[in-house]
Amino acid sequence: MVHFFDFPREVRNFVYDHYVTIKGGYILDFASDTNRGAGNEPLDLAFIHTCKKAASDLDGLPLALNALTFSTVYLEEHRSTAGRFNLMELLSGLQVLYRPRGFGQSRPNPWAVSSREWLEAAISNSDRWFKSGINSRWSFDRPGYQISKIKHRYSAAAVAIRFLESLSHGARMEIRRIVLNEDWKAVGYAECHGVGLIPYCLENPLLFVDRRVDIWRTVFQTTTIFEFKDPVMPPKDDDPLPAHQISYRAAVWIAEAVELAYAGMPRGCLRVRCS
Repeated sequence: MVHFFDFPREVRNFVYDHYVTIKGGYILDFASDTNRGAGNEPLDLAFIHTCKKAASDLDGLPLALNALTFSTVYLEEHRSTAGRFNLMELLSGLQVLYRPRGFGQSRPNPWAVSSREWLEAAISNSDRWFKSGINSRWSFDRPGYQISKIKHRYSAAAVAIRFLESLSHGARMEIRRIVLNEDWKAVGYAECHGVGLIPYCLENPLLFVDRRVDIWRTVFQTTTIFEFKDPVMPPKDDDPLPAHQISYRAAVWIAEAVELAYAGMPRGCLRVRCS
């Protein structure tokens, strides 16, 4: 009787490829921090655990053969944390009105997915200008300006960075393709979050990141410099979007994409496209 492992490695590889490859690749379930198939089905990789030979043959193949897809994330239990983190990022940039050290020594990267405990500690340890600015804006109650009522989301890039940080070096080296669906406006200057992927692209030269940005729900919703003088959400259904703001919002994303090369992103490792 012929044993499966008696077949040549080339034949076994064909079987392995068919076994681990899922149409549409893997999609991260943020709440459980686990991957699922694109059709939301659980991953079935039980064969890997049948014996040492199978584990050795299949080592790294699931991540190498399947694209990892991340989208913007909204969870009600994270809404307040994400929203107040966004305020901290915005206020920290206003050095004319707020002292540069208002964040103390604990300021995270804009793409950080912070815990509620960290956020509370950061607010507690910041100076009174930051505390006052965050609390007053979060509790402001005027139609169109109610920041606390918005569905605050983490960017797809931020979610991907969080996932990559959780992996071992060996596991990260197996990944070949990451898809980022920036399908909604996100917190923390989402347009600049590609910078956080540079260390991983330098670490793994075979990694390619495809960042897809929605024009209407992401680019045109960017409010990097308008946050404190314009409504954060339309006060009425027919609220217009002025032409000069459209060009600015698009320019912000274009400028950040161009800047990636100067920040150290390896050539050909990341693509940003709008749809």
